[in-house]
Amino acid sequence: MTGAMYAAIAGLQAHMQKLNVIGNNVANVNTYGYKAGSTVFAESMYSTVSAGSNSSPTSGGTNPAQIGYGCSVSTIDLDMSSQSLDSTGRGMDCAIQGDGFFLVGPKGLTFDSPDDFKSLTLSRVGDFKFDADGYLVDGGGNV
Repeated sequence: MTGAMYAAIAGLQAHMQKLNVIGNNVANVNTYGYKAGSTVFAESMYSTVSAGSNSSPTSGGTNPAQIGYGCSVSTIDLDMSSQSLDSTGRGMDCAIQGDGFFLVGPKGLTFDSPDDFKSLTLSRVGDFKFDADGYLVDGGGNV
């Protein structure tokens, strides 16, 4: 009975995580550049109750008897495919179809040290404009 309770609780926890992913997808339905997630489940550990046996010349073997302990979330995959494009009417806005990202970072990077590269981020949101200093920046002020 205890094993059945653990399996049920594990299943409830996994489905709770799936509902969290779905809720996050719904909350970001109008967020430009958002990539929806999908939950992939995996079976949890098994406990072997009785071992299997080999076959003999007169009879087949037996499979092992195992009891599972529910499921868990294996991965949360992102849908990286291109979605529909919306026209904004602004001349500097860009969109990416297919693979790729915009590489953006803070102003003042000289790339003289490896740390400058670490401060760069990837984005698929192309809301660009020129700032007061003449830099092409995104909505967050990144060059």
